[in-house]
Amino acid sequence: MYKKMLWGLGVLVLLICTAFVFMTVRNRAEIRQLKKEYAVTEKPLEARDEPTQPITDNKPHRPARAGFKWEWHGDHWHEIPVAQADDQEVVVPVKKMTDAQKAEWEKYWKDQGLEPPPPGYTYVWNDTSAKLVQFNVPYFEVTDTYGYNNYYQLSDNEWDRYKALSAIAHKSLNRVKIPDDVASLAKKWLEPLHQKTWGLQKAIVTTVTYDREETPEDVAYNQKLTSEKLAAIKPPEVDYSINHDVVDLIILELEEALQRR
Repeated sequence: MYKKMLWGLGVLVLLICTAFVFMTVRNRAEIRQLKKEYAVTEKPLEARDEPTQPITDNKPHRPARAGFKWEWHGDHWHEIPVAQADDQEVVVPVKKMTDAQKAEWEKYWKDQGLEPPPPGYTYVWNDTSAKLVQFNVPYFEVTDTYGYNNYYQLSDNEWDRYKALSAIAHKSLNRVKIPDDVASLAKKWLEPLHQKTWGLQKAIVTTVTYDREETPEDVAYNQKLTSEKLAAIKPPEVDYSINHDVVDLIILELEEALQRR
């Protein structure tokens, strides 16, 4: 009888300990959950209303091409031209010359059929001809090139489809997962539109010849002037935002085209 009482008492103690551990674990879990909910509730409104930013693992699928950079547009990456001011061409600064060096240069200019430049000036070779330029003064030249991404050449409907197909082909939409076969077909559909963006492009070449060391103020001043020149010749602005209704429609078209194969 005594052994039965001891056995029963042991079982009772075990049950009490088990219940105590269970309640402790549950209470801690509830406290952690409440802390999380409180943290979300107390999050500043400014942080809640921040614009959507690319998450760390959602990076462009490839490096940007020369002369272009990636920009995040709401829910996708878009490749856009870099300002020509970033490509500013600056001639290596010229040190102050000694009298012996000046005599050598004068002989060189005469050998080239040129009069020695007046004080404060020098010659810069342009292809096969020499141009008289003033030291430390920027010179600007508008050049014509040809390239892609002249998006303003597309109609409004074509531009909407271009943006949607580009986002699908590059799988840069966070709101929907794009299968590989859909992305591959979107890339093929995008190519004809991409070809239509080929055309004339304007660029600014900035040349400066220094007879002293170039300063940060020189760089800032020249970039400001270059930006002003570019603003006068830049192409029409385009809207890079994506119409998600167009995206959804094109995804259906792509899936139907794949089913018919």
